Amino acid sequence: MYSRYETLAITNSATTTAELAYGAANYGMVYVPSGSSINTLTFHAAPCSDGTFLPVYSGEAAVALTVAAGKCYALPSTILGARFIKMVGNAAGTVYTSISEIK
Repeated sequence: MYSRYETLAITNSATTTAELAYGAANYGMVYVPSGSSINTLTFHAAPCSDGTFLPVYSGEAAVALTVAAGKCYALPSTILGARFIKMVGNAAGTVYTSISEIK
């Protein structure tokens, strides 16, 4: 198993938020640091780096996490299979991710 840790700059736009290579991931976590103003992360996906990132849906609902500062959350299973993802916040800030892959 292989794990990697990344720091991501989050904005409130899929155009400017940082992308995360997610293609071989089996699961992952997102860590919201203490003092963060972010309380919602909405997921976008693209088939290639620097591609057109589209909102991820499960049925009719956008895939999103309600988060709080100083907590960590499992990334939703509905994004498995996405090659690249972006997490768009309700506010700008930084989050940390750990992604695990079986190689």
